[in-house]
Amino acid sequence: MGLEIIKNEIVTRFGFMPPFFESFFHDLALLKDIWQQTVTVYLDSPIPGLFKEKLYTYLSRFCLAPYCLICHSCVLYKLGMKGDHIFKMLSVPPPKSSELSELIEKIKLTPSISSWKEIDSEMEMTIIRLCTHIYIKGNYTPIILPQLRRLLGDSNHNFLVSLMSYIQTCATWVESHRNISYKADQRVKDSFKPMVKDEPRLKSLFKNFATILKHQMQEGSVHELTSSIISSSVDGILAFDKHCCYTIWNPAMERISGLPKEKVIGKNAFEVFPFLQKIGEDRYFYDSLAGKTVFAPNRPFIIPETGHKGFFEGYYTPLRNDENEIIGGLGIIRDITEHKKIETALRESEELFKQLSEASSEGIAITRNGVILKSNNNLVKMFGYKHQSEVIGKHAIEFASKEYRELVRQKIIENDETPYECLCLRKDGSTFMTDIHGKRTTYNGKDARVTAIRDISLQKHTENKLRNYALQLEQLNNDLKDFNFAASHDLQEPLRKILYFTEMIKKKYFDNGNSDAIDHINRIKNATRRMQDLIDALLRLSMVLTKRKILKRINLNKIISAVISEFSDKILETKTVIKSGKLADLQADKILIYQLFYNLISNAIKFRKKGRQNIISISGKVIPDDQYEISISDRGIGFDLQYLDTIFKPFHRLHARTEYEGTGIGLSICKKIVSYHSGTMTAESKLGSGSTFVITIPFNPKTKDKLKTNDKLARVV
Repeated sequence: MGLEIIKNEIVTRFGFMPPFFESFFHDLALLKDIWQQTVTVYLDSPIPGLFKEKLYTYLSRFCLAPYCLICHSCVLYKLGMKGDHIFKMLSVPPPKSSELSELIEKIKLTPSISSWKEIDSEMEMTIIRLCTHIYIKGNYTPIILPQLRRLLGDSNHNFLVSLMSYIQTCATWVESHRNISYKADQRVKDSFKPMVKDEPRLKSLFKNFATILKHQMQEGSVHELTSSIISSSVDGILAFDKHCCYTIWNPAMERISGLPKEKVIGKNAFEVFPFLQKIGEDRYFYDSLAGKTVFAPNRPFIIPETGHKGFFEGYYTPLRNDENEIIGGLGIIRDITEHKKIETALRESEELFKQLSEASSEGIAITRNGVILKSNNNLVKMFGYKHQSEVIGKHAIEFASKEYRELVRQKIIENDETPYECLCLRKDGSTFMTDIHGKRTTYNGKDARVTAIRDISLQKHTENKLRNYALQLEQLNNDLKDFNFAASHDLQEPLRKILYFTEMIKKKYFDNGNSDAIDHINRIKNATRRMQDLIDALLRLSMVLTKRKILKRINLNKIISAVISEFSDKILETKTVIKSGKLADLQADKILIYQLFYNLISNAIKFRKKGRQNIISISGKVIPDDQYEISISDRGIGFDLQYLDTIFKPFHRLHARTEYEGTGIGLSICKKIVSYHSGTMTAESKLGSGSTFVITIPFNPKTKDKLKTNDKLARVV
């Protein structure tokens, strides 16, 4: 739609070109938008024309430029509304808060309409005044809108809200384009002069409309402010006339007394509340009527009708008119029942603190900015004093040794609640180590700090002893390592010489075939080798017992592959099959885990059953409590479960050395390796049917979710 088309439409609908639309000619998009709104919301709205113009005129008072107000007043005049009626309508101030409730109530009591014709002029003005509150975005808007929707129906309500929005848009545009002249508008040219002639006061109203509206708003605001202060006050506010009959009774007084204002207003105070005379409260009423301002402290009360009782304090002062004549009295009443309860609770809390602090074995103090305000007797004794008066008033820094005073000062400044240790000073100058816990609190209504001090001198002494024991154990461990070296070198050296010289004797003196001598020599050599094997086994066991824990993430699959490779010749020789599932990574000692699988696989090959193919199966799975379970099964000779504990003891054998070689220490080393990793090891077996060794090792939580186990037998060797 082009500019000329829109211009023609405007002239056709209005009969002329209003200056308002001329201000949009520079921007076709804006012109299209405002014209569309004008047609839909204003011109073609189902809302009756007279009501529509009344609303437009009444709301235009809030526009700082007079264009809309004067133009639409002229439209009203042309529609047949007399000048004095227009003046009266525009003179009605916006509704006050006190009036809004009545206006809303009137809407509530009016049945829903099916046609605008059902709305009379009084209801029309009620709707217009409520729309004013919505227009200025008043607090009652969320209450008014649903009531208007119920009264008018959804369609009429929506058109009404859209019309108010359109009026707001037009007013905003006119305010920002003050060059739009109402004098150039044809509506004003036609009707302004006859209208102000009909009602001359309109001329002054149009000239001063902004000032008049401001005065109306301020006047209403002052009245509403006074009412608001009285209504919203947390203190009870009452007023009474010269006969002591109540004239004001605010919501706080209703809450304090339990009586609504309907049961109090207009009635004599001493008839409503007989107890006032019993406690002598009537004299304060009469003092205020005599011109005095008086204070009534700590007054008990009981309301017979509700049974509510407690304490209050009151201020009474004369109430005067504009001629300064006393016409009654004003009272401000504060319910101090809770305050009295708090005072009682505070006294009880003080007593409870005293009892608890004295029952505690710790020294307890309440401080503010480091200064001791209160303490228990344990703190006094802890620091070598006799009376609490000797410590109260002193600064906490005075009780710290010099090297700890800066720490204490920082804790006080930062109000730090982190526990800390401090070397403290007794009265006699001796020192002792303490553990200090401080917490923020309130004391006598102000920020404070409660501090518990525990003497940990004995604990520190015990820690030092344990530290010394640890050093001694470390020394013993080092000594054991020295023994290991001696065992590996000094003890084996004579054995090596025995073997060497036995071999030399055999070659030199018994190569002639003396079978008895050769047998004896061989026995000496075998015994010597067994001694070497035992020493080697003891060294391996000692290594497990003394090794410092250095755990790293290891790949079990790689370790098992390395062990299998080590036994490759033996596997081929014995036709053994090893099946290994995919195992998880663990946090463990790589060397020891290698030794663990080496020993177990070695035993599984060694103790195979003749006439049956030897199959060794290795699998793993995650079990509850962050544990990883590894199973190593074979089809060997097995063992009787009554020997389950025996097989894990050093040098205990279930078979003769002539049947199966070995030292009898291999499984003991395995058990120690698993224990080293905080795990467990057991076995399941049946004689003649093979064995299963089950190892459980704690599972590293950091890698648990990344690991996948696969119990399918993935590798066949």
